[in-house]
Amino acid sequence: FQQLKNELEGIEELRFIFTSPAFVKERTSKTKREFYIPRLSREKSLYGTEYEIKLRNELTQRAIAKECTDWIRKKIRFKSNITNENIQGFISVSNNTDTICYNPVCGFTTTDLGCEKGNNSFNYVIKFAAPESRQYLQMFNNLWQDKDKLQDVTEQIIESISNVYKENSGEFIYFIALYNIFNEFLLKEKTVSDNLIREIDSVVPKYILFVFKYKDEIQIAISYKEKLASGDKFKILKIYRSEWQKEESVLLELNGLDLDTVFNGFISQISNGKIEINENTEIKQAVEKSVEIERLKRQIEQLKSKIRQEVQFNKQIELKNELKPLKYELGNLID
Repeated sequence: FQQLKNELEGIEELRFIFTSPAFVKERTSKTKREFYIPRLSREKSLYGTEYEIKLRNELTQRAIAKECTDWIRKKIRFKSNITNENIQGFISVSNNTDTICYNPVCGFTTTDLGCEKGNNSFNYVIKFAAPESRQYLQMFNNLWQDKDKLQDVTEQIIESISNVYKENSGEFIYFIALYNIFNEFLLKEKTVSDNLIREIDSVVPKYILFVFKYKDEIQIAISYKEKLASGDKFKILKIYRSEWQKEESVLLELNGLDLDTVFNGFISQISNGKIEINENTEIKQAVEKSVEIERLKRQIEQLKSKIRQEVQFNKQIELKNELKPLKYELGNLID
C-alpha cells in the first residue's frame, strides 16, 4: 500500500483474491486441513515479508496500517480460495475503454512488484493488451462469483490490519515479543525444557497456558507461581505437563465462573491426577503437597540405588535406617 499509495487512492474499486487459503474459517477436519505453518506465513506477510527489512525498520507500520484500513473500507473487497485448486496470480487493470493485464504475479508484496529485492534470480511479468487482457478479466469475474471456491474475508483483513495500530497493553506486546522470539524454536524440538517455561512465566504477571506443537502432536504445560515479595518476578513452585498427544485428542475443560477457578481446573487436569483440588483444598496447599511427594520419591529412589550398590553390610543398614522415615512420611502424605 505504501509503495502504490498514489495509484491505489485514484482507483474506484479493487477486488483481491488470495490464491491460496488465507484468513478463512476451517471447513475441513483437523486431520485433513491444510498444513498450518504455510498458511500462517501467508497471513503474516500482509505486514511485510522477510525481505522487506527496510519497511519494518522504519517503524511506520502503525500509521500506514491506519491509512490502509480507511482506504480498504472505502474501495476494496477481499476473497480467498477455499479449495485445494491452484489459482494463477495476475493483475487486471480496467477502465471504461481499455483493459490491461499483467501476468504472472506470484504475490502482492514489494518484492513481487519489484520495489524490493528478493531471492529470485529474475522476475519477469508480461503486459497484455486487448483482446487477451479481456479474457483474463472474464476469468476473474467468473471466479469472483463462484461461492463454492471463494469466501469473503474483507472483515478479517480489516480486523487483522487494525490490530497493528490499535492501542495494546504492555503485557500484550510482551506476549507477542516472546512468541516471535521462541515460536520457531518450539516447532523444531519435541522436548521443551522447564528452564524456558520458567524464564517466561517468572516475569509475566498473568496465567499462561503453554501449548507446544510438534508435527501433529501437542503437549500442554502450565505452572503454579507466586509473586516474590521484592521486585516484579514470580517464583515457579511447580510446572505440570500433559503427555504428547495427537492434536485432535487434546481436551481441556473450562470449569468455573472466574479466572482463578478456571486456572485451578487446568492445573488439576494437566497434572494427570498428581494434585486434586476441591472446595476444601486450596490450590497452594495441593501444589506444595505434590512437590513434596515428588521430592520424597526422588530421595527414596536415590537411597535405594545407593543400597543396591553398597557392598558393606553395616553401611547398607545405615542407609535403610535413613530410608524408613522417608517412606513413612511419603505414606502419610499420599494417604
